Parts: sequence; C-alpha cells; structure tokens
Amino acid sequence: MFDKNSGLYTCITFGMENQPCPFLKNNTCSIYEKRPIVCRSFPLAKSPTESETFDLSYFIHCPNFNSKLFLTENFNLKEGEPYSISNQKVLEEYLKIFGEETLINQEIHHIIGIYIQEKIEEMISDNIIDLKKVNKKDYLNHIPIPLFEFLVKKAILSQKEKEEIISKLTSYEHVKKLLFLN
Repeated sequence: MFDKNSGLYTCITFGMENQPCPFLKNNTCSIYEKRPIVCRSFPLAKSPTESETFDLSYFIHCPNFNSKLFLTENFNLKEGEPYSISNQKVLEEYLKIFGEETLINQEIHHIIGIYIQEKIEEMISDNIIDLKKVNKKDYLNHIPIPLFEFLVKKAILSQKEKEEIISKLTSYEHVKKLLFLN
C-alpha cells in the first residue's frame, strides 16, 4: 500500500502464491529457527477461533497434507456429507494432531491480522493515512517497509510501544490463556 500523506510504501501482507519458498533448500527449511509465524502455523490457514464452525478453508493447500483424510479420520465424516463441527472439538483435535506450537502460532497469526486491520481502519477514519493499493510496477520500483516500521516512521507508535505491542501479540502465554490451554 502507498500512503499518499507520507509518500511511504508499506507491505501489509505478503504471499508467494504458486511460487516455491526461497528458503527451502534440499527439501529442508534453511531458516527453520527464525521462520515467520505463517510458516510456524503451517498447514493451518485459519484459527479455530475465527468462526463458530469448521470448514475446509482451515487448511493451506499442501500436497503433503490430506484435509479430507483428516476430516474422515478425526471427525468420522464421509466425503460429500455436510458437516458442522464445533470449534472446541476442532481445537481439541488440532492439539492432538498438530501440537500446541502450531495451534498457538496460528492464533498469533490471527491476532496480528486483527490488530493490523483495526489499526488501518482507525488511521483511515482519523485521516492519518490515505492509502492506495499499488500496482506491480509501483511495487517493483519501491521498497515497502513493514507495517510496524511504517507506524514508527509516521510517529503513530514509538519504538518502545511497537516492541511492547509485538511482544504482547506474539506472547505464547497470552495466547495460551486466550485458547484456554492453561
């Protein structure tokens, strides 16, 4: 996005749709210990706290993960059969199958997304920013900065506030309490 008020470009979301991960070397993650949250939550595309019932969009398309098999084995569903599964049941199954780390990271990803959406809406309504979506040419000719750096440069957040917000948004203990895992 381009902020007409400041002349700054910021990247709100980024994806590599239909492109191989540049960090995958010999079928192994070369940045595993420092991988982004979206990678830490793989193969989950949504948190079970996002809606009241479960659907197939919870999974990122992955040739190594069979979501239909997951549904039939864990929820006794038959292919083509309509289903409505409570998020509590999905949460319990996620914990068993994917483990706490994947589930917590997906919830962190979800919480950060909510924060970003609310912050952008607030800044637009307060006329602090005037955003326009950039085309591919603009994107290639300018280096966007991460949203939190953008907020600091615009003096919307101090560096200390930025660090405190990021720390809270990414706190495992905070998210475990939100998910009732404690």
